[in-house]
Amino acid sequence: AGARGVHHLGHRRGGNGDRLALAQDDAALLRARERRELGVGARVPCGFVAERSEEDDGYWAEDRIVDFVSRKSQVVSRVARRKSGRILVRLTDDYRPVTDDYCMNLVVLGAQWGDEGKGKIVDLLTPHFSIVGRYQGGHNAGHTVYVNGTKFILRLIPSGILHPGITCVIGNGVVIDPQALFAEIEELRTLGYDVGSRLIVSEKAHLILPYHRELDLLSEARRGERKIGTTSRGIGPAYEDKIGRRGIRVCDLSDKAALEVEIRENVQARNRLIKESTLDWHPLFDQMVAYGERLKPWVGDVSLFLARASAAGRPILFEGAQGTLLDIDHGTYPFVTSSNSTIGGVCTGLGVSPKMINGVLGVVKAYS
Repeated sequence: AGARGVHHLGHRRGGNGDRLALAQDDAALLRARERRELGVGARVPCGFVAERSEEDDGYWAEDRIVDFVSRKSQVVSRVARRKSGRILVRLTDDYRPVTDDYCMNLVVLGAQWGDEGKGKIVDLLTPHFSIVGRYQGGHNAGHTVYVNGTKFILRLIPSGILHPGITCVIGNGVVIDPQALFAEIEELRTLGYDVGSRLIVSEKAHLILPYHRELDLLSEARRGERKIGTTSRGIGPAYEDKIGRRGIRVCDLSDKAALEVEIRENVQARNRLIKESTLDWHPLFDQMVAYGERLKPWVGDVSLFLARASAAGRPILFEGAQGTLLDIDHGTYPFVTSSNSTIGGVCTGLGVSPKMINGVLGVVKAYS
């Protein structure tokens, strides 16, 4: 576990005294002698490693833990104390054996309406992870981070990009405005942060096109006093096209024949809705083909990449946008965003198993 006096998970030096388990608040206290099947170690969904006290008779117990983020030995806050002075760590029935390549994957989630300061928390935690993944939303969500007095506002690329050696992932649940993405990459480059090969964009992510922004403005104008208050950046209409099965994905940019058909039909639909002006699909098609060529070095299969990275023991930090109360299903509807900003969005927005989520860190602010 990386701290003095606490052995690495999965490592046996002999006897019950070297076996480890993880603490879980709401579980029953169990005797080691009653749970011999725990074997070398056991993992449950929480962030602490507990070492059994050598002097304790048969209990999984210890008065110190190792925090999964700081790796520093700390005092256990939730334990059962016996009259004899023994400290018993709570265990759970929900466990499975661990191996030496065990890693902790964490989700940083907004617990309110966004703007809780998630970007700063992600920036603080990033050095303890190998990969930072964004799983939903668009470029309306700005994570503001200060580095050596320089202000960075990251709207699409995870803020982990500011740390050397960190791979940043944009998942299929994100809707991407190519122009905004390229502008962000260029801004980072001018400030001395070269994205290089440290960015992976899902081939399944949907794109925001110019007509999406126009449709967003039109939708808000038609609502009058009942308007939602969107940023009018085309995010909602892009999600509408995704659900309506007429969206254009990153992978579609490499198929010119299919791309031409999709853009032509979508532009024609736009022209029927917005009669004050007419959009020509030809220049837009050429522009999107050029965007596809520029995007190509960063495009990949995000789900496969994350699965292999997790299997190799690389810890992953999942970065949310907006907040729980803006979730399209569970938020303060209709004043919500157009995607799932709650925990389920991690799985659908990156194509990962729920078992890959080992912990969730909710971020709140004291005023709103």
